[in-house]
Amino acid sequence: MTFGDSLTQGFDYGACIRIPVTQLQVRIDRRVAELRSSSNSEQKCIVKEYGLSGENTSHMTNRLRFLLERDHRYKIVCILGGTNDLGRVVPDTALDVWDNLANMYDMTLAYDPHTILAAITIPQSRCMEPEYIESRSIINQEIREYCALAAADAGADQQSRNRVVLVDFEQALPYRLQHNEIDEDHWDDALHMTPQGYDALGDLIYNRLSAHIDNIINKT
Repeated sequence: MTFGDSLTQGFDYGACIRIPVTQLQVRIDRRVAELRSSSNSEQKCIVKEYGLSGENTSHMTNRLRFLLERDHRYKIVCILGGTNDLGRVVPDTALDVWDNLANMYDMTLAYDPHTILAAITIPQSRCMEPEYIESRSIINQEIREYCALAAADAGADQQSRNRVVLVDFEQALPYRLQHNEIDEDHWDDALHMTPQGYDALGDLIYNRLSAHIDNIINKT
């Protein structure tokens, strides 16, 4: 499952929907074919996309709870949220957003003892307001620390340690390049990506989860 707002949905201002899950599905299908080339299995690994444009993390929390209670088949849950919250900056926004994200992370890990959580950092954007950048930095640092602590708390339990995967969108696909120039190959407007950018996001998620995806394919 990929879960989030318009960035998960794949919105771009060219009046199109460019879903990053499409590239993720392409990579998974290719890997399925590689691993099963000698078998006649037609079993597939399907990526479900649940992106909703304009949604903030407080609404996302309730929606995720509904989806997890409704369906018990998700092997991996990828969560990307917080951009819309930051667009409405108010006091304590960073703490509120982090509380909501942490709630969703905990909910996912409690959903099933074998479910993998992919925690995705909030990406950069055109906004350069100091309060916006500071809030995003605080939240993303909390996300990174959550993933690191999850591994540390698992101790020698390799399976538990690997249940939380960091996908560092902010670092991997920056909005601005050297000399503060906008990366127009990957970014479409002040917030959303180009088709090439969404493909890069799908590749990023796949690469971070590839070992888990192989394990799931081999078990199905």
